Amino acid sequence: MVSDCAAISDNVWIEDFAKVSEDAQVSGSAIVSGHAEVSSQAKIEDCAKISDDARVSGHARVSGHAHVFEKALVTRDAHVFDHAEIYGNARITGRVEVSEHAKVFDQGRLEGAEQISGNEEITRSVSGMLSSSINV
Repeated sequence: MVSDCAAISDNVWIEDFAKVSEDAQVSGSAIVSGHAEVSSQAKIEDCAKISDDARVSGHARVSGHAHVFEKALVTRDAHVFDHAEIYGNARITGRVEVSEHAKVFDQGRLEGAEQISGNEEITRSVSGMLSSSINV
């Protein structure tokens, strides 16, 4: 379902029971599928994929070849890009940047103003203690 306020470009795929609403933007060759939800001015760009029961909201941005899936949540100004993956019950909240081939999964939590990149993996809660990258 796509709401009237959502901005959707030509090459985008909105499949299954996915929802795009509340001024959200989906562009490039992005895919939103399953029961995924994109709302509250979130942006899904390039070849990013949001699937399963994942949610992206609150000015969050997912771009590049990033994938957010399963029951993951990306919200409040977070940016997930390059080939990063957010999945399981992971939560990304605040001015967090997850890039390159980094993964946040299982019960992974990032909040505040954090950055992870490279081949880093987060599987538990991390808040206010990262300076540039982490391998937990």
